[in-house]
Amino acid sequence: KELRKMSLDYLTSLPFDGHAIGGALGKDRDELIELLTWFMPLLPEHKPNHLLGIGDVESIERAVPLGVDTFDSCFPYAQREARLGAHE
Repeated sequence: KELRKMSLDYLTSLPFDGHAIGGALGKDRDELIELLTWFMPLLPEHKPNHLLGIGDVESIERAVPLGVDTFDSCFPYAQREARLGAHE
């Protein structure tokens, strides 16, 4: 966590319009959410936060309340689910 904190401190000091979150974010969904729970409060609230490579509905539903604004993914059913507004 110390290295992640150093990285966050540096990146948030730069004049970016928003922040992309990606890389090694845990081995499963629970670790991803644990990590997001820890570091999302460290990101500026007034800038958008984009989570890279995550597109399954459960992860999105759990990440949005933590402050993630946008997502992208090659998750096979993400487009169909978004278009239909429902998931199985």
